[in-house]
Amino acid sequence: MELRHLRYFVAVAEELNFSRAAYRLAMTQPSLSRQIHDLENELGTELFVRQPRRLVLTAAGEFFLEQARGLLAAADQAILQTRQLGRGESGQLAIGYNTDQVGCGLLPEILQTFRQQYPNVTLSLYSLEMSRQVEALQNREIDLGFAVRMGKAAFTLTYPELCYANLSDVALVAVLPTGHTLAEKTEVSLMELSGEPFIWSSTQLNPRTGDYTPTLFEEAGFLPEKFVTGHSRKGHRLEPVAQGLGVSLAHHADLPYEGTVIRPLAEEFLGCHTLLWSCENSSASLKNFIRLAQAQVQPGCNRFHF
Repeated sequence: MELRHLRYFVAVAEELNFSRAAYRLAMTQPSLSRQIHDLENELGTELFVRQPRRLVLTAAGEFFLEQARGLLAAADQAILQTRQLGRGESGQLAIGYNTDQVGCGLLPEILQTFRQQYPNVTLSLYSLEMSRQVEALQNREIDLGFAVRMGKAAFTLTYPELCYANLSDVALVAVLPTGHTLAEKTEVSLMELSGEPFIWSSTQLNPRTGDYTPTLFEEAGFLPEKFVTGHSRKGHRLEPVAQGLGVSLAHHADLPYEGTVIRPLAEEFLGCHTLLWSCENSSASLKNFIRLAQAQVQPGCNRFHF
């Protein structure tokens, strides 16, 4: 028995006439009559009482009609959902993001557009620092990571099992305690900060995270003498700056923060808003999200690494 046999039976049961049912199914009446006869033989019972001018469902036929409709509806739904899943129009996406680095509303804008275009995809968001995002991607706990990666690290990745797509440029600014002597200037050069203690999160001091901020100083030709590790959650990392314990570099996702002042850097140090995912993840929804994000951002450090 195949699904087509159920469709033949339902058409005859609803029309109670072989000619009308055959016309509805775009087949000949003798062929349809033969298919129903074969179905009755397979079931071992009559489904219709054949009268001179009409058909009447037997008790077995009435029961089978209800079951056949349910089976056909379930099959149609399974086919529809499978096609939607294959096109990335349904399913689930788990996304990790760094609250320190979510970036000027970029991720919320992408999420809003994605929800509008793919309303049947369930999105789950998890606040994770970048090192934890990498671990979650490796363990397939999340499908996608979103972070900011600075300096030359923005264009390389030390995890061969992960793919990445750089989205838009992001620039750094200097963050100083209120009352700092350099706060009187309209912009600050990196060399002017070389004698200051710097406040970093543990993620920024991890060379493998791709957010290894000290590379910026290496590219500038020096390293600060002292690093102070701050809290990695949004805002809290800058609390030591507000307390006058040091200075820091940040992008606008971190700011503003009470007790600090922001000054542009004289040098242009760019990084990228970056998407990360497992190269083995074949989810169509994931591919749709990445392409949508790529299409939505302004040209900058755009490049795909599939």
